[in-house]
Amino acid sequence: MLDSGLPAFGLNDYAGLLGRLREHGYALQPVSAMPECTPGTAYLRHDVDIHLGLVEEMARAEADAGARATYYVCLTQPYNVFSHQGRATLAALREMGHEIGLHYDLETYPAGPDERRAHLGWELASLERAAGAPVTTLCMHQPARGEPDPFRELSGLLHPHDPRLQEGLMYVSESCRAWRDDALLRCFGPGRPERLLLNTHPESWLDGSIEDRLEYARRVLLPGATGEAGRFVAGTVCDVWGTHPATFAHDERERRLAALPV
Repeated sequence: MLDSGLPAFGLNDYAGLLGRLREHGYALQPVSAMPECTPGTAYLRHDVDIHLGLVEEMARAEADAGARATYYVCLTQPYNVFSHQGRATLAALREMGHEIGLHYDLETYPAGPDERRAHLGWELASLERAAGAPVTTLCMHQPARGEPDPFRELSGLLHPHDPRLQEGLMYVSESCRAWRDDALLRCFGPGRPERLLLNTHPESWLDGSIEDRLEYARRVLLPGATGEAGRFVAGTVCDVWGTHPATFAHDERERRLAALPV
C-alpha cells in the first residue's frame, strides 16, 4: 500500500485491491457485463501494451479471487499473438474465464473511413483466429494522443467508452506503474460511484518488491523480451516510463504525503 492509500504495484497488492472492492460491495466483472449497467459492479479491463508472455500471473490472481476480466491485446506491439507461446497465453486466459478484446492502434490504420473499417474487420478476424474464439469487444491504444476514436459506437461490438454506457460510471487507470490520481479511493468511502471501470496494465504488477519503475523494466520486463521486443522495452518503454505525466503526478503525490507529520 502506498502512502496515499492506493495499491502498490505487486500481485499481492492487486489481489488485495480485488478483495477490498468486494468488501465494499462491488461485483468483479469483465467488460461484456457493462451493457447491463448493474449498480455495484467493477469492470476489470487490462491493456496489454508491452509483454504478452507475463500476463498469466495477473489472470490467475483474478481467477483465484473469483473475478473475470477483459484483456485487450494488440496486433501491432512487439509481441506475437500468432506464435505458439502467444496462442497458448490467449488460450490460458480463456480457460481461466477471461475475455480477449482487440486493442487497436489508429496510427497503423489507413486514413479513409471505409478503409479504416475494413482494416478493423481484418484485425478482429485475425485476433479471433489466434484466440480461437469470437472477439466482440475493442478499445483504442494510446487514446491520450488525442486522435478521435471512430469505433466507439459500432453495431455488434462493445467499446468500454461507448457514451451510452457511461452513466454512473467512474473510469480509473494507471500508467507506467503510476496512479494518475487518487480517484480510486472514492470506491471505499461514502458516495462511492455506482459502477467502476478499472484499467490496469498486467505487465506492471509482477514484482511489488521493486519500487523504481525503470529498474523494474530492466529487471522484470527486459529478461523475457528478445530482439525487437527487447529494444522496445529498453528504449521506448523506459523512455515513456521516465517522462509520462502520470509518473510525475504520482511521485509528487507520494512525496507530499510521506512528508506529512504522523
